[in-house]
Amino acid sequence: MAKIETSVFYLKGNPELKAEFQAIGVRCHKLWSGKGIMTFLRIVFRNRKVIFHAHLPRAELVATLFGIILRIRVVLSKHNAEQFAPGIPKNISRFLAKFVNKHSSAIIFISEAARSFAIRNNELEERCLRKTHVVHYGIPDIQSESTLRKNNNLLNKSILKIGTLSRLEKQKNLGILISACYKMKEKGIKFSCDIYGRGSLEEELKKQIHDSGLQNHVRLKGFTHDKYNMLVDLDLFVLTSHYEGFGLVLLEAMSAKVPIVASNSEAAIEVLGEESPSLFNLKNSSSLYDKLLEMGCNKILRKQVLQDYEKRLKLFSVEGMFRQIRNIYSI
Repeated sequence: MAKIETSVFYLKGNPELKAEFQAIGVRCHKLWSGKGIMTFLRIVFRNRKVIFHAHLPRAELVATLFGIILRIRVVLSKHNAEQFAPGIPKNISRFLAKFVNKHSSAIIFISEAARSFAIRNNELEERCLRKTHVVHYGIPDIQSESTLRKNNNLLNKSILKIGTLSRLEKQKNLGILISACYKMKEKGIKFSCDIYGRGSLEEELKKQIHDSGLQNHVRLKGFTHDKYNMLVDLDLFVLTSHYEGFGLVLLEAMSAKVPIVASNSEAAIEVLGEESPSLFNLKNSSSLYDKLLEMGCNKILRKQVLQDYEKRLKLFSVEGMFRQIRNIYSI
């Protein structure tokens, strides 16, 4: 098997994953710098079989333009079930989406939900369908000591520990979780709820927590790199999104053996299965509260879903994801 050399070029912001990439031997460069551009061009001209694999709209546009100019293959990854470029007029976003799709060699969607959205939103022309592929995220089989210890005494405590990992944005619908927590408090249920993440709605969510008198129950914990230790400390993991491109965090919770309560978005159904008892109806305002109580109090149900997760995780292996992407590179 031929070796794949990988370099990552980031366009903006703080490269939070740089240390993790470098730890596995992947070099990271800021593209818009003298050194970054020189390194980029050196890689391209040293190996004309190089592939640009772009993630997110800005990178897709940059890679596509370089691909056209330098006649290099471009592979696009589509991770979101939302318009190509949120925040700009829909017709411009649609034009840009069609432009990059037309000039790409292959288009990888991380879920059927993401591909279906692109088709419904008229961002993916029929002539481009033949070069689309759905490649689900893969996740390694991680069995830490803390995971194993936690599984032996699930919910063997007086306080129900609920948590989520989420951007604090409208799409994530975190207000419904705070509302469900308020109802739990009113019913005298002992619980805590930790929300990990950051985003533009932080102040709005803080206000909702304060106005609901939940300061001692619901906490905004900010961003964390230590996801697994956070997950294994929970009794229930909650995902309340209106929609997701995929929902990798669901696989992470399944791998950490934490029972899940998730909204019945297309992507969550794709990951958990259409008949999963972990799903609640997003159109029913009391459905989340009911599902939290059901999953929190029913030991038999929790055991059932954890057994189901073991089977579902086999569909999302790192090896399978790598094999599919490697095959796409070889086309």
